[in-house]
This record gives sequence, structure tokens and C-alpha cells, in this order.
Amino acid sequence: MSIRGIDGQMMITRTTDFARDASVQLRRGEVSQDYLAYQNKVLSDMQKEQVSGLEQKEEARVKADERKEREQQDKAKKRKKPQNALAQAAAARREGFEPDDPTVGVSLPKMLDIEV
Repeated sequence: MSIRGIDGQMMITRTTDFARDASVQLRRGEVSQDYLAYQNKVLSDMQKEQVSGLEQKEEARVKADERKEREQQDKAKKRKKPQNALAQAAAARREGFEPDDPTVGVSLPKMLDIEV
């Protein structure tokens, strides 16, 4: 049985198609491994972003809490340290203690009364 010209042409094209299909089959495992590695990398990057996002939110909350605490401490210090006697009286009034004498806590100038 002899191979005719047209049959030879068909065999050559089919051979190249078969070789290409075989090559794809051989590389399929390699390509799937590469794809899985890529997916794992993307997934780990997403998880890192989520964790860093949560850390940033938590850090912002902590800073806000610290700032509020400092402000409260500053207010408490201002309340505890009146500058003069009038401020002491005002602080006492705020705390619910109201002296009978408005000059309580006010230092008056000292006067000497000497008779000769």
C-alpha cells in the first residue's frame, strides 16, 4: 500500500497537531502548579493586608484612648491646682463646698495696729 500525496499532507498536519496536544498535556501539570503557587501568594497577600488593616484600626483606637486619658488628666490637674485663693473658693464651690465667708482662703494684706 502506497501513500498518496494528499494522504501524506494530512499525516504531516495531524502529526503536528498531535505533537502540540502532547506538549500541552505534558505542560498541564507544570502550569497548574504555577497557578496554585500564584493563588497561594495572592491569598497570603490578602491575609497580610487584612491583618495590617486590623492592626492599624486597633492602633488608632489605642491612640485615641491615650489622648482622651491625657486630656482627662490635664483637666484633673487644672481642677486640683487653683492659681490663687479665689480660684480655690471657686473650686470648692464646684465641688459642693461653699464657705460661709467669701474671704475664706483669701490671704489679706497684714496690717499692724500698734498704739503707743
